[in-house]
Amino acid sequence: MRKLVAAVLAFLAGVLFLFAYPPFNQSYLAWFGLVPVFFLARREYPFWSGYIWGLAFFGFSLFWVARLSGIGWFCGVLYFSIYPAIFFLLVSRTSIKFYELWVASVGVILEFLVGNLLTGFPWLGLAVTQHQKAALLSLASYGGGYLVSFLIILVNAIIFTLFFRRNKRNAFYGLALGALLLTLGIVRSISLTNQTDAGVAPGLKFAAVQGNVPSSLRQQGPTLEPYLKITRQLLEKVDLIIWPETTFVSEDGAIPASVKNLVRTKNAYLLSGVLEGRGGEWYNSVFLCSPRGKVISVYRKRHLVPFGEFTPFQNLALIRFLVGRQAGYIPDLQRGVWPGRMEIKGKPVSVFICYEDIFPEEVVAAIGDGGPAIMVTLTNDSWLGLLGSYQHFGAASLRAAENGSFLIRAANTGVTAYFDEGGRVIGKIPVRQAGILIGEAKIATTGNPYRAIIPGKSQYLFVHLAEKTFYQRFPLLVPWVCIVFSISLFFFKQKS
Repeated sequence: MRKLVAAVLAFLAGVLFLFAYPPFNQSYLAWFGLVPVFFLARREYPFWSGYIWGLAFFGFSLFWVARLSGIGWFCGVLYFSIYPAIFFLLVSRTSIKFYELWVASVGVILEFLVGNLLTGFPWLGLAVTQHQKAALLSLASYGGGYLVSFLIILVNAIIFTLFFRRNKRNAFYGLALGALLLTLGIVRSISLTNQTDAGVAPGLKFAAVQGNVPSSLRQQGPTLEPYLKITRQLLEKVDLIIWPETTFVSEDGAIPASVKNLVRTKNAYLLSGVLEGRGGEWYNSVFLCSPRGKVISVYRKRHLVPFGEFTPFQNLALIRFLVGRQAGYIPDLQRGVWPGRMEIKGKPVSVFICYEDIFPEEVVAAIGDGGPAIMVTLTNDSWLGLLGSYQHFGAASLRAAENGSFLIRAANTGVTAYFDEGGRVIGKIPVRQAGILIGEAKIATTGNPYRAIIPGKSQYLFVHLAEKTFYQRFPLLVPWVCIVFSISLFFFKQKS
């Protein structure tokens, strides 16, 4: 009976935690939703309680994957549930010194492993639950989503200690650190809010088009006509038109005459997702077309989706049979080899395709040492449904905040949006609506720009470009600190 009760409680706790994430956005649940985890972990069967928690949480959170592959969803849930099971097992060791800090460190380490092992899938990082909270997004510029996740787990562990553990003394160390981290986030958030754009050179005026093309149409390949039709209705002059992932097919760099005519008519650059064929190989690519209709830059996706864009171990007959039966074909796209950094009207732009933007370290590496850039993600989330689309949207806020950069997100069925350098949403088009999102993206600056007036000459504008954020300089600092800290504490115990 006790085993059954523990299993039911773990299942319910896993389901409840789902509501902290988009699209439900009950972010407050994240701050105490793990307390049942710690409570159950002190009872019998902590590993299996954690596994049941994972089955519930990942089973419902990733249910949209079943639309792509029922086998993939089933195997993925079984695999990802191992991580909360390990977490339950480890947090049951309440004799660890500085228990609250240790538990938060273990949680970050496991989150890091989820995001990097077996090609990685950091889709449901804890920090995503706070994608609407400016102060916590600002904290990500210091330590990425890992630092936000650390704070969330730390608060849960402190609550558990204060209510359920006898030794509460060391919880105050956690309280002090949590208060410090929150203060850092608030200070940066206020700084970004008070930052003025007076005198800053104009940004890049863009129009991101959302065609709301259903997946049933895109099943037969890219569908161009809805994007031509909607873009023709654009009356406002813009510098850049953005279409989402795989909007049209191109072989050997050719683009349709209708696309050339459109950009010439609008006298604007076009950034579009393309299914590109070259030399018998196919790529998920982005073309940058000039206002004259000429392709001037190409980015080819580097981080492909396993079993969706390429087939691991495809030489094995069983793998080919299962994938072919499920998908109807054997995915075999090729990887690109260089970061998608482009220049549009003198403004540097870093381009990402689909779920590439959920990998924080890869985003930092792609921006590179070339200085700050406007970030653009092109995606087709029509397969993800409402749940997956908003989960993906939530991650974009973190990437903007981590890198201190404006981010434009063009999605086929939503959410099309753009974010400021603090990760705050400036404008968006919801899921399953066609439309055009118009905005102006800028290169972030460090404080106010200034003018230098030289007698007898023109007035010159000097803009202080933003330096790298602390996270960009040390993207793996938080996971490594957590690893060293947790290992050092594992061997030192105290009575709970």
